[in-house]
Amino acid sequence: MTAGEKSAVSVIAALVVVGVGYIHNVLGMAEAGEALTMASLRGSVIMAVIASVVIIVAGHIAIGIVDFKEIDFTDERDRLITLKVGRNAGAVQGFTLALAILGFLIEMQPVVLFHVVWAGLVISELVGAGSRFMLYRRGV
Repeated sequence: MTAGEKSAVSVIAALVVVGVGYIHNVLGMAEAGEALTMASLRGSVIMAVIASVVIIVAGHIAIGIVDFKEIDFTDERDRLITLKVGRNAGAVQGFTLALAILGFLIEMQPVVLFHVVWAGLVISELVGAGSRFMLYRRGV
């Protein structure tokens, strides 16, 4: 497995682990009867962001230690993969942002709009990492 594939897998794993933890936390708050407002979710959001950054950075440090010779090597295949990944992730992010704008127009609650935008960012990162893994695996 190349360093690019390992990087994609580490990002996918981190986002899935943190996302499941966040959803579990929010559903637990809802089952307890707590009102889901931006103020009540602030701690959960901050912890999810910090946890995802720490896990992703730790994963990339581990990849750098194991594959230190391969990390600095970049060729035209890597540039092409980066362009395709950006296209795929950008399309998903644009679609979810359009959904959020539509939700704003029909006057959805701010906490719902926040989660639509945030889910769009996470899903676009998952699509980007999945695309990167598949493109490295396939050879572009």
